[in-house]
Amino acid sequence: MMEYFGVITIYATTTALHYLLPAKSVSGYCCDCDSFKPLQYRLNGVFVLFSIIVLYLLLPQKVQTSLYDHYWVNLIAANVIGLSFSTLLFFNGGEEKDARCVT
Repeated sequence: MMEYFGVITIYATTTALHYLLPAKSVSGYCCDCDSFKPLQYRLNGVFVLFSIIVLYLLLPQKVQTSLYDHYWVNLIAANVIGLSFSTLLFFNGGEEKDARCVT
């Protein structure tokens, strides 16, 4: 169960940085079917990536090497978490609307 903690910590840190770091907001090409307005996207992926790298380099050496030492366990944990969340969203996603927004 401890292998899931490392993967969940990385997911949570990445998500928190996405919301906390400044981002450029742009209108997308997809639109909301209810209001017919383009969806807004936050573009800060490069800042989040560099922040994760800096935070990783600031970790103690033992923590840095634990990701390498337990590579396969972390890989399996990340896949199980990703597939579980995707399955949850698939079955709880609601009904599809009949009318699609034309872009």
